[in-house]
Amino acid sequence: MSLFLECFCRAQAPTVQDCLGAIPVCQPVYYTTNSYTGHGNVYPEIHNNQVCPLCMDGEKNDVFYIITVQTSGILRFTLTPNNQQNDYDWSLFNMTNAGCDQIYTNAVALQVSCNSYGVWLSYNGPTGINTALGNNLNCNGPGNTNGPPFNKDLTVQSGETYILNISNWSSTNQSGYTLDFSASTAAIFDNVPPVIDSIQEEILCSGASDLYFRFSENVKCADVYHHPEKFSLTGPGGPYTLTDILSDDCSTGATQSPVYHLQITPLIQAGIYTFSIIGDIHDLCDNLALYEGYDFQVVETNAPVASAGNDTSVANGSIITLHGSAQGGAGGYTYHWEPASLLIDPNVQEPVTINLGASTLFTLTVTDIAGCMGTDDVFVTVVGGPLVVLATADPQVVCQGEPSQLNAIPSGGSGNFTFQWSSVPPGFNSTLPNPTVLPDVTTTYIALLADGFSSNTDSTEVQVHPLPVADAGPDQSIPYGTSVTLHGSASGGSGNYSFYWTSNPPGYISSQQHPTFINLEENTVFYLTVTDQITECVSQSSMTVVTVTGSPLNCNPIANPMIICKGTSSQLLAMAGGGSGTYTYSWSSTPPGFNSSETNPVVSPSQTTFYHLEVNDGYNTTFGNVTLQVNPVPVIHLGPPDTNVCIYDTLLLDAGNEGSIYYWSNGATTRTMHVAATGIGYEVQTYSVKVINNSGCVDSANIRIIFSFFPCTGMNEQSP
Repeated sequence: MSLFLECFCRAQAPTVQDCLGAIPVCQPVYYTTNSYTGHGNVYPEIHNNQVCPLCMDGEKNDVFYIITVQTSGILRFTLTPNNQQNDYDWSLFNMTNAGCDQIYTNAVALQVSCNSYGVWLSYNGPTGINTALGNNLNCNGPGNTNGPPFNKDLTVQSGETYILNISNWSSTNQSGYTLDFSASTAAIFDNVPPVIDSIQEEILCSGASDLYFRFSENVKCADVYHHPEKFSLTGPGGPYTLTDILSDDCSTGATQSPVYHLQITPLIQAGIYTFSIIGDIHDLCDNLALYEGYDFQVVETNAPVASAGNDTSVANGSIITLHGSAQGGAGGYTYHWEPASLLIDPNVQEPVTINLGASTLFTLTVTDIAGCMGTDDVFVTVVGGPLVVLATADPQVVCQGEPSQLNAIPSGGSGNFTFQWSSVPPGFNSTLPNPTVLPDVTTTYIALLADGFSSNTDSTEVQVHPLPVADAGPDQSIPYGTSVTLHGSASGGSGNYSFYWTSNPPGYISSQQHPTFINLEENTVFYLTVTDQITECVSQSSMTVVTVTGSPLNCNPIANPMIICKGTSSQLLAMAGGGSGTYTYSWSSTPPGFNSSETNPVVSPSQTTFYHLEVNDGYNTTFGNVTLQVNPVPVIHLGPPDTNVCIYDTLLLDAGNEGSIYYWSNGATTRTMHVAATGIGYEVQTYSVKVINNSGCVDSANIRIIFSFFPCTGMNEQSP
């Protein structure tokens, strides 16, 4: 995919009043108390052309919003002034394949909807996009002769990007507005992670130290600009170091941009590369890009194109002229032909051969003044001479398991040829002139050519590099929600390896030999492939299974018992489970005053209390609560512990606590009890009572009653 690059100069950093500082639409409604005044630092961006299809009166107290469509549907919005006398105009641009610098230069093509309608000398009211409130036009205005204030619904597609410019045409009373997108059927509130949309694929043949790339949407400059450590590049000729990440937009002070470019060392050449995100990258709505790699192919665009002419047949012993040519590149070509030993001068455009006694493949290499090269072949078949066969293999170097095509090229003889191939080590036989082979080891292939009268042989070797052997390590079992470290290794080949991990279910990718993946919640199969960095041969994948046992970290604290009487105790039980199985505990309470790190602490609260538990297993944290109800105990007052009573009197004992159960020491079960002396004379009686209230809480009290004559002297009798 080609990458369109954008660059234009600015004197000051863009603000929200500039396209490059546009406010991201991350919610359905935006409320602004005060409108913006003037225009941004990038000026002008909006045409002063009050005729549809543009309709706007330039940038008057304007601001920009950026919309990223998540799912296709209808885009609608309503812009309601806080002050109904404010006149708001707006334009909407499709920026999916354009940069901010094109809003002005390509406005007609990019604008999809525009409204500058306003009722002069009256209230202007809301404006926006909604067919039900307007008409079937995408452009309305200017003034009160070209309305209404609402345009027709706009169909938008997933992945599209739009820029909305809102201008307060009123020069006074900048009282703000409400911008409401909630009537849209399309999902325009960005919750999709940004991805790399395209990477520069064309470079000069001399190599490149810079590559441009584009995200699927604007991302934060602070996450990417000058942060090469958040990316990696692998491919032929590596390892590569990313020395910097630059951006034309960010360099002006902009906070956002979709386009950046890498600075790389050493220079990259043509080949297949993987560009990976390995650090946190956020879009304007704080969606985090996935850590993943993007494969792309780099091609050279300015190498010269060589032509060695058309294949031809000549008589045995002939001398011919080869016809080379070149085009493209930087010009100023030099030429070289091989095999040079069969040419009078191999370094000219049209060399002359010596006497040819066998069919020959000639190769022309053209080099331009920039040092870029192009090659082409021409095959000269010699007929009528001695029978000769030329054995070739393409390619001559393969990785184990890759094919190579053999070619037996005949010349001379009768022209009625038969072919017979064999091999060393033995095992291959074929009568085809150009069979395809799949050798396991380096093999020499021998071509036997016969024409009915004589035969001749030639051989070619196919060098086979062994595949490295990947070992993903032993299967593992881990508790739910914990991390696992994989232990990859490799053997065979050159011994210089690169590693690449993937998973099923997908989501885990790493180029480390021993990666650690965190918070595994389901059984996962990890696959390891190893690349021999010398031969570029890739191993078969090796698999290791990580089994996740247990369940999510959880706790269900309880109190035993759940209800107590004041003055007694209850044991709190954490009841933790799942996760790693190794827990730390933190208890607290409401009302405050209790803290503990014990698993099952004992508590004695004086009132009903809520206990809060926090459990951590070294990876995750969970929370729970339990309520311990504290019931009151009976309050008993029988009188002073030693009560003096006249021997002629009767004393009423009252245990109180109406509705309770009573057990007196004399066997009575009533709340009250009358006691009196049993005779005439000094006497001491002792009574106790146990009271069980409605909550089941128990308390007791004692009293000693002293009957004597002393309280009787000069005192009134005590009523029962």
